[in-house]
Amino acid sequence: LSKTGTYAGFSGISTFGDIGNDGNASQRTEAQTGSIDEVHISKTDRTAGWITTEYNNQSSPSTFYTIAGEPNTWVGTTNSNWNVNGNWSSGTAPASGADVIIANGTNQPTTNINAQVNSIFINNTATLSLGSKSLSVYGDVTTCGTLQGSTGELILNGTGNQVQTLSGAGTYNLYDLTVSNTSGRNPAVKLVQTAVVDDIYKQTSGIVDLNGKQLSL
Repeated sequence: LSKTGTYAGFSGISTFGDIGNDGNASQRTEAQTGSIDEVHISKTDRTAGWITTEYNNQSSPSTFYTIAGEPNTWVGTTNSNWNVNGNWSSGTAPASGADVIIANGTNQPTTNINAQVNSIFINNTATLSLGSKSLSVYGDVTTCGTLQGSTGELILNGTGNQVQTLSGAGTYNLYDLTVSNTSGRNPAVKLVQTAVVDDIYKQTSGIVDLNGKQLSL
């Protein structure tokens, strides 16, 4: 129901109005037939994108948005082994698509298996040790604590349409670092915090933006 100009023959749309009708009383054949579920009246012009979003939200709320699962948080109840289910808030060790939080506590984790996660966040004063294994990450790595390489390897193997970042106010003491990002983004990996690599740095795919930060080899 819209009024975009001056209607001939009457002074206001309050005289009558039909959805789809142009307001001319002698041409009442343009009206839309059917039922109306909801009407929004606005004095602001709305974009086509806004109207589409409103429609999608109303027509199928269950598919309009998704809520991601909660991150799997390290609790260290049993010991320091990454693959022990009881050490994690979900009751199971992280799956390959999991977002992981390393919380500080008595038993700090060590990757005793080669692991793959979606993203990882290390809390202030927490430490994640890679042991002699590899930790592969599809998304961002953020440490406000310490990521300790030991003799293990951090692999940045993102494939999605995003830039992977190494960020946070913490410490990156890495042993081996491999960039194997196949997303096609430029850059594919961005340094937001300085990092130290003690042993081997490999870049098999993906452009790295040092972003003014230091990558010490």
